[in-house]
Amino acid sequence: MSISPALPLLGLARRHKGRSFTVAIVIALVQAQQALDRDWGEVWRAANRVLKNRSLRQDTRPRAREIILDYLTLYQGYDRKEVKSMEIPQNPCQSCGMPLQKPEDHGTEVNGNRSADYCHFCYQSGKFTDPNQTMEQMIDLVTKYMVSEMKMPEPAARQTTSSFIPTLRRWQK
Repeated sequence: MSISPALPLLGLARRHKGRSFTVAIVIALVQAQQALDRDWGEVWRAANRVLKNRSLRQDTRPRAREIILDYLTLYQGYDRKEVKSMEIPQNPCQSCGMPLQKPEDHGTEVNGNRSADYCHFCYQSGKFTDPNQTMEQMIDLVTKYMVSEMKMPEPAARQTTSSFIPTLRRWQK
């Protein structure tokens, strides 16, 4: 989605309300949205530049400011290096990417032995638990997990899962 139509309006808002925190944070969010495809850590950096600017008039309702900052701080500390280190865990499930660290993490084969390749969520008794699941559905599922359990921002989680899930054995055609 292009944000180009918003840019002239934001420039006008900046000219008329240059000291407004609200205008500054909206502009920062739009700038960050432009950067998401290449550097999603820019979301926090853009917001943080506004937060550090003490010359801005605090014209945002306190509750609205709190909601905005709660969301933006999810991006704090994330950068491409961190995502890259999470892309492929050591000994991952070859379906969902879950690290297979303990015996109980592994699924089971038909004979009851532990699967060397798949986790207990994806594979039981020698079969996938959801044999009709698509790779896109797996990406969505793992993305939701990373957002809810790992507190990872959704764009970062989706970028990570979209890059490593297709490399796993189950999804190789």
